[in-house]
Amino acid sequence: MALLKGAAGAEEKGDSRLQRLVSASDAMLPLRETASHRSSDCERFLPVVPLSSQTMNRSKRSMPALTGMRIFLAMWVVVFHRFTGNRADLVDVPKTLSSLILTGYAAVSVFFVLSGFVLAYSYNLDHRWSKQEYWRFAAARFARIYPSYLLGLLILLPLFAWRFIHTWDLIDPLKEAGTAFLNFTLLQTWLPSTALTWNDPGWSLSNEAFFYACFPIVGVLLWRAKGAGKLWTIGLLLWALSLAAPVAGMLIPIHGYGDIVATVPDGTAISAPSNLATIFCTNPLMRIPEFCFGILLERVFSNLQNRGSSLFGKGYYLYLPGILAVILVLGQADRIPFPTVHHGLLLPAYSCIILGFALDGGVLARFLSMRSMVFLGNASYSVYILHVPILTWLGLVWKRVGLQSGEAVPVSLCLFVVMLISCLNYAFLEEPLHKRLKKGLQGRFQGKPTLVSENSGR
Repeated sequence: MALLKGAAGAEEKGDSRLQRLVSASDAMLPLRETASHRSSDCERFLPVVPLSSQTMNRSKRSMPALTGMRIFLAMWVVVFHRFTGNRADLVDVPKTLSSLILTGYAAVSVFFVLSGFVLAYSYNLDHRWSKQEYWRFAAARFARIYPSYLLGLLILLPLFAWRFIHTWDLIDPLKEAGTAFLNFTLLQTWLPSTALTWNDPGWSLSNEAFFYACFPIVGVLLWRAKGAGKLWTIGLLLWALSLAAPVAGMLIPIHGYGDIVATVPDGTAISAPSNLATIFCTNPLMRIPEFCFGILLERVFSNLQNRGSSLFGKGYYLYLPGILAVILVLGQADRIPFPTVHHGLLLPAYSCIILGFALDGGVLARFLSMRSMVFLGNASYSVYILHVPILTWLGLVWKRVGLQSGEAVPVSLCLFVVMLISCLNYAFLEEPLHKRLKKGLQGRFQGKPTLVSENSGR
């Protein structure tokens, strides 16, 4: 398996596909939508997924801490990509911190769980969806994720055009056209040869697109689980399924995937990982158990809410142990097999963190709920999907102007430029386009709304 090289230092490192196999999304990334007619507090703070008039419960609690948390997940990915291609910069960094940085790809798994959780929180899964409800949902998701995803591809387009013009005799035009088509249609992860082409973090968005397509069916099925016994059984089954591919990859073993540790030491990377390794890492079928785990987790949250659990306002009983577990485990990542960390090893810890912040309470939850943190959390999708294109161009400019020749772009400059451009994109492009697209697309599918009623058991 492979790690994406630091985009800022791309001009100084070999173009290793292994370094790109663990580039993260987003995720994909779980994404937030707002509803123009909802009360401003709930509309502004409920994280990640669309809370449209067709699906929302007007009495639902807002969960701003989950939104604020997303910026740290996105920045974890950015820092990971910056340092994996410039490991010399980590020489003087404490071992635990270094291990955490080099396992930043694990944030994708958190995003997948969070995506399932918030979609299940936002949409009515008590009944089978009509075609109109399905298409309105699809329109809302497209309006949220595609504008910034497309922008990331367009930022990189001049580089691919330059490459094509200067090396046209070495390139198969039909193959390149096919690769571009799959990337622009979010289908790239269904072929191992195209999974990590163009904007590498886009692989997780390709996964999310598949998850969205499955959600109206899988979500309804999982929502039928009632009672602690069934929830525990299905949860353990999903956890086992998330680890099935890693275990298989270690038993075979798949070179560059099942035979390396989570920090992927220098010297273990291979320039052309097998198609099997790519499939195990990025194919949507390998990652959907994490998304389903998030749906089930929301079922647990809903049960707690229905019972008026005393845990509300005391989420620190869950998120603090969860964060500590992640730090302790990933701090020893150089002793843990890579596939397990890349997939579902820490699903229980991630679940404690997500559920804890959803329950709210404690200093950390209040910090993440601050208006400034919520804004950054809303901009986290732009941070995630645009950081590789931005850092690629930044690295080229850095090299061209001859600043500190031979050295990578400083981390502080990388983070500042990524954050600045991402926040501007969110405020002036992503969110306005999302609202306009959503209104236009959903207007084509008018019908009975999928409202989550007060007494629907949610």
